[in-house]
Amino acid sequence: GDKYCALICQSDSDCGTGSCQKIMGVGLCTYDATETAALESMTTQVAVATNPSHYGHPRTFCESDEQVVKVQGLSGDFCSPKCDSTGSCPSDVPKGDTATPECALRTTTGDKYCALICQSDSDCGTGSCQKIMGVGLCTYDASEKLAVETTMTQVADATNPTHYGNPSSGCESDEQAVKVQGLSGDFCSPKCDSTGSCPSDVPKGDTATPECALRTT
Repeated sequence: GDKYCALICQSDSDCGTGSCQKIMGVGLCTYDATETAALESMTTQVAVATNPSHYGHPRTFCESDEQVVKVQGLSGDFCSPKCDSTGSCPSDVPKGDTATPECALRTTTGDKYCALICQSDSDCGTGSCQKIMGVGLCTYDASEKLAVETTMTQVADATNPTHYGNPSSGCESDEQAVKVQGLSGDFCSPKCDSTGSCPSDVPKGDTATPECALRTT
């Protein structure tokens, strides 16, 4: 899907006239949502960009070649790529993980999938090592995926002088007004470029960092 930018913050002081609202540990600069004339209603769904590696947490979205997997008898789930024709698995693992990728799962139809094989929780970074029939698998607490919704294209007499501004005063021509499900408020969001970079101009008083952190579904 299309990827969009947001201002990633630690506290309200990073957001100038906005506020830093956190969801699943990620802070986003937002503004109080206000009713304004809308050019058109949008139904495009946006979500936090995919995990940077295989075997990540499904709530931050799996890689394009993965499935969300839940093993019967275990709580939690994880992102799982298919084993290749030789029974090998992708070697890139989430930061902090020391577990070993292995072709350890099989569906009822015979397809084989990879998992991180662990001995203890310390092998699984932010996940946990759950064992079934003597085999430990890195899993994550099952949770609803973070979803973001592009709500409307704003109409205003004049647009903000920079990107990432308050939609109530009009977004730039290359931005959408974005609202994150689970957070109050909204903000103007430009598309990431082909390299995953974002415009660096931020509203006056903001010290938050522009990042390519949102993705349409």
